[in-house]
Amino acid sequence: MIELIFLGLQILVYGLPLRCGKFPLNFFDSRTMSRVFSLCVLHTLLFSNILYGQTVPVNYRIYRFSGRDSVPSRYFPQSNELYLSGFDTDGRGTFYFAGGNPLQIACFRDTAIVYRRVFDGKLSLKGIFGLRKDSIYVIADQQKELIRLHKSGQGEAVEHELPVREICGGRMAKNSFMLYCPVASLVNGDTVYYKEKCVYEFDYSFKMLSCKKVSKEEQEELLYPRPYSHNVPSLFYYKGDYKGYGLYWGTDCGKWQLLLTDKEGQVKYNYDIPMPADDPFSIIPLQVLGIYEDAEVHRPSPDFEVLRNGRFYTVGFDGKKNKLIVTEVDLSVVFP
Repeated sequence: MIELIFLGLQILVYGLPLRCGKFPLNFFDSRTMSRVFSLCVLHTLLFSNILYGQTVPVNYRIYRFSGRDSVPSRYFPQSNELYLSGFDTDGRGTFYFAGGNPLQIACFRDTAIVYRRVFDGKLSLKGIFGLRKDSIYVIADQQKELIRLHKSGQGEAVEHELPVREICGGRMAKNSFMLYCPVASLVNGDTVYYKEKCVYEFDYSFKMLSCKKVSKEEQEELLYPRPYSHNVPSLFYYKGDYKGYGLYWGTDCGKWQLLLTDKEGQVKYNYDIPMPADDPFSIIPLQVLGIYEDAEVHRPSPDFEVLRNGRFYTVGFDGKKNKLIVTEVDLSVVFP
């Protein structure tokens, strides 16, 4: 009923097709029918956007993941899996991507490529990457090296060998980066590698700050701390502070959610982005993968979802259409 009223108002405003109780003689000409069709499409789009609440806060930037001036990545069409080795942004229209084999770093201003740097013989499968101050950092985990490049792409890249036995994962935090690898434990006389991890922490001058043997649960807390999260579901990730609240992002009960928590861990505000049953990736695209653990375990990286300059970004793709899609949510509209 609401849709019919809305379409009726459009018809009255635009003068189509009723005038004084009769149809105009040229109602069925091509120009008039084109206007009617356009109004119907506009009506459908507007009503859908109002229904889903997506009219203002969601913006998309579209890139190619193969071909000329594409984002460096690895795509496997048989399984429809797209892998990046890193994503970050300054929140002001400049975007940085790492990926490919050999490892590459590419910078885009909006959707126009600015530069691409190729690191022959390097490969990153763990998605450990970040923009920190004036530099980009990426871990070439297969070579156990840290690569630092000025964000402008100019100058020599620094390649620093890391004093670790193995790199099974990690992340770039604000003031340091952390890496972890499994350590041997005895369980009923058998040697296993799943119970404990060794977590290394380095500052961005490559100095090792600590090396701790921790449980898997402690490792997750070190890499992805969850301040102010007493009532936040476990699969939500803390993205930083926004207007004095902790911002969390995750999915629950068929929808994506942005949550704001106070300092006591209470959820004060939430914004729901639905996953329509007929097309669950129409609003938030299918996630890019960033962490290749082994032949069976491939998963997205929480670090590909970032809060910058009052905006929230996440990376997805459409494999059939050769599209890599950066989704931007304006938090000032979501949480005014």
